[in-house]
Amino acid sequence: MNDQEQKQIFSYNLIQYLQRSGKTQREAADAIGVSPQTFNTWCKGIALPRMGKVQRLADYFQISKTDLLDLHDFSSVISSDASNVLICIPVYEQLTELDSGVGFDSPIYFEHICKEVDDRVDYLGIRVTDSSMEPRLMVGDTVILKRQENVSNNDLFAILWNHQTLIRRIKPYEDGLMLLASNPTFDPIIVSQSQLQNKTVQIVGRVIEMRVKF
Repeated sequence: MNDQEQKQIFSYNLIQYLQRSGKTQREAADAIGVSPQTFNTWCKGIALPRMGKVQRLADYFQISKTDLLDLHDFSSVISSDASNVLICIPVYEQLTELDSGVGFDSPIYFEHICKEVDDRVDYLGIRVTDSSMEPRLMVGDTVILKRQENVSNNDLFAILWNHQTLIRRIKPYEDGLMLLASNPTFDPIIVSQSQLQNKTVQIVGRVIEMRVKF
């Protein structure tokens, strides 16, 4: 794990425990003896505190240091009301292909989404890295995915194809799928049923919203 990945993981964990405890950044900063500005750099993933401060934070939240430093379940609830929960989900730049299914590298940052309390579906984010879906999706934008493998006509999906993570509009046909780009300079990709069955092509999830980069 590199330094930036550790900062992002620590940032997510810190925000989660702040939300769960009902404390503000200022309250926590005052309790462990740092400035609110310094504390904010930890929350934003800009800086990582020294181990002594990590221990003071752990004592403050009554948890262990590893709760703040290690990678945890990113669908953990961080706040809720009677019908909805706010969850923190990881955003990836690329996914990996494994024999058992889709694999994940370390997240590059995190997003928050609301979902219903009884919703058991997994969510994740993908950063757009090419111009294939311009002008709707631009390089640097983030799409939020609902994990599912069954496809619906003309919806946007994230697909693993030829060791690449693609965002495409899917059009089913009798012998397979067509993966369509919005940018006319990108040709359609034809996927056969046999490719789907042997996992040469893997459907990751359906795009349910986008976060635009300004």
